[in-house]
Amino acid sequence: MKFSSAGIQFYAVDMQGSFDVPKAWEFKFANNIIQNTSNTIVLGGDFNAPYESVFLDRLEQNYNHFFSKKGNGFRETWPWNFPLLSIDHIWVSKDLTMVNSEKIATRDSDHSMIKTVIRK
Repeated sequence: MKFSSAGIQFYAVDMQGSFDVPKAWEFKFANNIIQNTSNTIVLGGDFNAPYESVFLDRLEQNYNHFFSKKGNGFRETWPWNFPLLSIDHIWVSKDLTMVNSEKIATRDSDHSMIKTVIRK
């Protein structure tokens, strides 16, 4: 889904957590629809890919990762009590300023919530 708010373009991308859908297909689709590389934030759910994954190379070229740039502690978001895998991501175009980022554990989900504060 693509939308804009306060003059910033957002892409909300939720991938399948399915073993019968190859990650390469999903990331190819996502990379084709994410066109803006400035004034843009990509919200990625269930990417199920670590920050170092080759599937994230295109995003890493054009955006800053929320936690690698401004986070503190373990960046992995699943499971919340023993971080194992980065399944959720926020990618911020390099022309926007990240003020801070945090990961918030909750007992309501097996995902940690992630929050990033952005300044234009």
